[in-house]
Amino acid sequence: MHSSIWEKLAKDNKLDSLKTVELEGICRSKGWTCTGNKSDLIKEIRIKMGLQSNQIEAVKEIMLNGKALKLPIPQGELKQLCKDNGLPVSGTVGALWERLVLLSQGKWVPPSKERVRRSTGASPSTTASAKSGSKAPRAGIPGLEDELGGALFMLEPLGENCTKEQVFAKEHLLLPKSFSKVKTEIKDIEKAADDWDYGDTSLNNMIWDSYMSNVMMEASVFVTSKLWRDALASMLVIALYTRMNENWLWDNEFYDYDAENFWIFFESAEDNWKAILEQTDAVLGLELPKGKGREYYREMLNKVVRGFQRTLNSAVNNDNENEGLRRASTKTTTKQSFP
Repeated sequence: MHSSIWEKLAKDNKLDSLKTVELEGICRSKGWTCTGNKSDLIKEIRIKMGLQSNQIEAVKEIMLNGKALKLPIPQGELKQLCKDNGLPVSGTVGALWERLVLLSQGKWVPPSKERVRRSTGASPSTTASAKSGSKAPRAGIPGLEDELGGALFMLEPLGENCTKEQVFAKEHLLLPKSFSKVKTEIKDIEKAADDWDYGDTSLNNMIWDSYMSNVMMEASVFVTSKLWRDALASMLVIALYTRMNENWLWDNEFYDYDAENFWIFFESAEDNWKAILEQTDAVLGLELPKGKGREYYREMLNKVVRGFQRTLNSAVNNDNENEGLRRASTKTTTKQSFP
């Protein structure tokens, strides 16, 4: 394509009329390093041409103006932005965004004060009364978690104001309190999805790129390091989120613009689960004394893993056009049969 044609399209902000392969060809012809899906390529080309400011600079301007607006920015740039503004750089994309938004609104609470609030379960105005020992017992699932000394994951629906007997009558997982981070990470994904202003396919691309692939990578590192509970927690983020929403698995373009990591994701899922399920109940934290017993929780964990397999197969058989997913499913589900 002649440069004058696509340059005019870029200036008129009409590059979306070109195909992904044509956009990649433009980048190669100019010697630019452009990666990502179609929208990422368009942004990179416009930035290179000076037609659009760098995303990280745009966010700085948004923050200075006191406006909270989410843009699809890579996690590395978000971490750098947090670091530049004196914010913690750990956590998921959702956690990084939350800190930046709070800072832009003048509501950022330093970590030391934040820990006091979380530990007391109180707002700033009630912190003093919490310190005096007047904290009331929590109700529902949070209260039961306090009583049982662990993190509860309901595998069947249950109302908020429930009793221990009602919880134990439903399928559930009870894991050590450290697994509460699984709920936090799932909430981060849900919040990012709720705040997404674009189409479903681009949303699922974001979930793949910013969350699922990163969480799977973390799980693989934990498995290699033999940090089994951390590995299990990461894999549960993916599996439990998928129980609620399987769309990210099949309505996406991740297999098209990042084929290598697409294959790695499915291979890692199989290898990680196999390694995790080979560990003892005690190592994985399935033996909490106030629960229903290690045999029950081992079966519930196996059920979660089998459910992930079924969801994968269901997505593949849903008469969609995701050829990459169809091949990935064939590759992963025929090699390993989970308990």
